[in-house]
This record gives sequence, structure tokens and C-alpha cells, in this order.
Amino acid sequence: MKKQTTTVAAIFSYFVLYSPQPLLPTFADEYGIGVSQAGALMTATLIPLALAPLFYGYLLSAISPSRLLRYSILCMGVSCLAFANSYSYDFSFTIRFIQGLLLPAALTAITTYIGAHSTADQLQKNMSLFITGTIIGGLFGRVLVGIFATYLSWNLFYYALAIMLLITAVSIPVERNEVKIKYAHLSLNSIFHTFAIKGVGKLYISIFCLFFSFVALLNYLPFMLKTLMESPDEMILGLMYCGFIMGAVSSLNAHRLTTLLGSAKRVMSLGYVAFLCSIAVLFIQHVTVIFLLLFLFCGSMFLVHSVAATEVNKRSPSNKSILNALYVTFYYSGGVAGSYLPGILYENFGNRAFLLCLLTISGSGLIILLTVPAVETKYNKTT
Repeated sequence: MKKQTTTVAAIFSYFVLYSPQPLLPTFADEYGIGVSQAGALMTATLIPLALAPLFYGYLLSAISPSRLLRYSILCMGVSCLAFANSYSYDFSFTIRFIQGLLLPAALTAITTYIGAHSTADQLQKNMSLFITGTIIGGLFGRVLVGIFATYLSWNLFYYALAIMLLITAVSIPVERNEVKIKYAHLSLNSIFHTFAIKGVGKLYISIFCLFFSFVALLNYLPFMLKTLMESPDEMILGLMYCGFIMGAVSSLNAHRLTTLLGSAKRVMSLGYVAFLCSIAVLFIQHVTVIFLLLFLFCGSMFLVHSVAATEVNKRSPSNKSILNALYVTFYYSGGVAGSYLPGILYENFGNRAFLLCLLTISGSGLIILLTVPAVETKYNKTT
């Protein structure tokens, strides 16, 4: 399997994950549901993503990565056909939940395959390519669905996406005699041991707060814009997510910035402060301000996330699979809560209460981050 195939699979997987966001107001109107119920279409997909890292290692112990990737992408294509033909909220919610079960299978298979088939020199490059693919997928999934919904129909986007997923699935070769990966088994003892590692628990909670606010704002952004603009179409709503591209810029430069500042904690704190400032300025209810601030908002979030994921791994030489599984669980659990609960506030108390909630949660995350003990690491300033 070529690395281009895994990158394409990652891009289309993130099309599936994030493309409904610009359509949430449309779904609210079509199904006659409230703001928070529309937001729950994202919650439905994020719930399995939060729980999957704890259990999907067992699946990969039984099924080869290439086989798992092929069948999960194939099933995602079928699910997009079903979503395109959905005319009820309950059915759409069910399909989104099924997609949430399939997404971590595909993404885990991709990262496992990259890890198993990359040399030490190639690993960083191939993982960077994968991460860039997920960011491209997150951006263009939103933009393209907006264009389709404005000029054609949102259903046609999902028909097209289904076809591309099915073609991708067919192009993934199932390799014979592929080595299955052995994963450390999760247990209460291993979880307690992980939380006993200095600073890890606080990093998990801090990243939970970060992704809570990140998902909340991006989930309810289309509803905010509808109150500020006169009947914005889905293409305009999709283009408002262009700031997402800053995630690629900050992720690729995270190591360089850590080297420059000499401390991972310093970089994370700086990124978190920028993240908080971008939320605070959003009280200025102006479309241009919101559009520009989303570049800072997305860039700072991905900066903190990139450095935090690396920092967690540095704090223990062993049990890295469990360390990373719990990190991803806390990360997406923040997304689960953020994709729904702030929507209730927005629906009942308005935009200011919504933004105050995000400031409170992310501010708490920053305070917790500041109490994380630093790890003694020497950064080579020549790299």
C-alpha cells in the first residue's frame, strides 16, 4: 500500500467527520429541530471516537491494518449513500453514530500501517503527511459541501463522497502475511499507573478543555453567522472555516517553536493564551473579525495539541500505546461534551452566555496547564 493511498483515505475520512458542520442550520430547518439537537449530529460521531482508542487495539490484534482500512473505508462509502438518502433526524443520527464507529477503525489502521512500514528516518515525514491530510480533509470537507449545497444539493456531495470512498477502498490492497500488531491490554492498573506519571493527568484535563471549546465554537459557528448575516448560503458558511488551514502551519512548526522557546510548557501556555484571546475578541460580533480570528483560533489549538501529544509521550518510556489511547480519549471526550452542552446554552441564553462558557472552560484548562511540572528536556537550537 502506497503512502499516497493512506493520505487519500485520511482526507476522505475527515470529509466524513466534519462535512456536516456548515449544514447544521439546514438540518435544523429540514428536520424541525433545535440548535443543540442539530449539533448532536456531530456528537453522535465523536462519541465512538472518544471510546475507540480504549478498545480498537484489540481489533487490530485480530485483523491486519490493510484489511481493516479497506473494509472500514468501504463501509464509510455505504454509510454516505445512506446519509444522502436520509429524510429523518433519527436516521441521520444513527448513520452519524455508525460513521463514528468506522472512523477510528480507519484512522487507527492508517497510523498503525505507517508505523509498521516506515523506517526511523521516514516515520516523522509519513506521520506529518498523514496529519496534513486530516487537516486538508477537515477544511475542504466543509468548503466543498457548502459549494455543493449552494449550487447543487448537499445530497449530491454525499453521493460523490461515497463514490470516492468506494474507489479508495477498492484501491487498497489487502496484503498477505501482514504482521498483526500486539497492543498492551488496557486494565484499571495500567490506567492508574498512567495517571501516576508526573503531570500526565493534568495534561489530559487541559487538552479536554481545549478541544471542548474548539469543537463548540466550530459546531455552532454557522448559527452565530446566521444571526449576523442576511440569509448566508452554505458556501459562505463553509468558507468561514478557512482558518482551519492554520492547523497545518502550526503543527508542522511546533517542534521548531519549542526549540526556539526552549520549553514545551512555554509553547503550550503561549498557544493557550492566544486561543483564549481569540475567544474573548469574538464578543465583537462582526463577520470579518470572526473570519480573521478563526485563523488564530485554529492555529493556536493545533499548536497546543501537537506539543501536548508529544509531551505526554516524553513523560514515560513505556506503555506508550496506553498513554496515547487515554490522550485521544480525553481529547475527543472534550469534543463530545463541547459539541452538545454549549449548544443548550446558546439556544436558551444566547451568544454571550455561549462564549462565556467557552472562556470559563478553556480558562480552567490554561490554569491546569500552568500547574503541570516541567520535564527536563534539552532542545537543540541548531535543529
